[in-house]
Amino acid sequence: VFRHGAQKFEAGTHNLLGLVGLVAALRLILEVGVDAIAAELLRKRGWLVAALRAKGYAVLQADAPPEHASAIISFHRAGCDLPALHQRLLKAGIITSLRTDRSGQKYIRLSPHFYNTEPEFERLMEQL
Repeated sequence: VFRHGAQKFEAGTHNLLGLVGLVAALRLILEVGVDAIAAELLRKRGWLVAALRAKGYAVLQADAPPEHASAIISFHRAGCDLPALHQRLLKAGIITSLRTDRSGQKYIRLSPHFYNTEPEFERLMEQL
């Protein structure tokens, strides 16, 4: 029987496998602790910002106070072919996002999380 209204767009079954993954993710977050994750993300942000600046990259919101900071980091460098850099990182297995602001300035965006390791960040820096 076909339904009328918005119900006709509902999926036939619930995403049970997705729910299993969600439960595992929530257990990990609760085990580690939200505050511990936030502190680790700020520490990693500080490491990455310093390393990027040392390589001559400008980092958006690099000096944001901790209460307004995010682990997401966008950076660029004058004269750097960012689309080519983005592709090189991708080929090296480093997932980033190539972004463009309203003025046309391109950026590479990193979205690290608490499970990313410093050796992974060092490998990123080697590619830069």
